[in-house]
Amino acid sequence: MRKRIYGQALTSHYVKGVTCYLERVAEELNRNFKHIIECIKKYFALVLIGVAQYIDRTYRMWRFLWHERRD
Repeated sequence: MRKRIYGQALTSHYVKGVTCYLERVAEELNRNFKHIIECIKKYFALVLIGVAQYIDRTYRMWRFLWHERRD
């Protein structure tokens, strides 16, 4: 009887320890995931700005060339 109670208590203690460890791992992954998402957002914003600037320059160049050709 005592061994069974001790075994149940040990199992319960082990499950609590594993659960606590998994919660800490999940928190760390969540923190890292948020950091990764922020980096992706910044990179995506920089790429969009670069593409917009490229389109703007190309448009201005073609518009300039079009007016030069028409004159």
